[in-house]
Amino acid sequence: SLYSQYIFNLYAVNPAYAGERNAASTALSYRAQWVGFDGAPSTAYFSAHSPLKNKNLAAGIWIQKDQVGAREHSAVHGTISYKLGLGDSRRVSFALSAGALNHRYNWNELDFPDGADPVSFVTEANQWRPQFDFGVMYLSKQAYAGLSILNLNGTDLSSLDIIDARLEPVLNLVGGYIFPVSENVDLKPSSLVRFQ
Repeated sequence: SLYSQYIFNLYAVNPAYAGERNAASTALSYRAQWVGFDGAPSTAYFSAHSPLKNKNLAAGIWIQKDQVGAREHSAVHGTISYKLGLGDSRRVSFALSAGALNHRYNWNELDFPDGADPVSFVTEANQWRPQFDFGVMYLSKQAYAGLSILNLNGTDLSSLDIIDARLEPVLNLVGGYIFPVSENVDLKPSSLVRFQ
């Protein structure tokens, strides 16, 4: 998944952001690329997170569906994060997210001009797999920096030894700073770097 609008929902790229708005927070997004082309990528995403009564803990949930051509990924995750106060409104947050990924191929949507692809006969069309993410984030009133590892367990997408299909772990580095421009305007540059 690509999150070009991550700045509005840091929880989408780092589970350690759960509960950082000091109130219940929800987000809903949909992204369609290459509109008008058959099999064009699309992503739908919903999340909700909130601090818990114990002010050092927060919880969240996210649900996502990605589709590219005949391949679909649907996932649901729950998150728990722990906040460690450093004083002066600074804190470090640690989080673990666990859930399930449904990987599905819609083989009937593909055309095989030379006959059927043999892989389609030996691979499962619909599979559920466990998936884990980890995140750590430093936050203050004016800055944030975080590191997250998504697909921590390198989710295997095939139950056959002859096929090596997996979602590799993704490392996200995110950071930003708030520059006050005037009493009513702040400038908030940020950056997200992904390694896979």
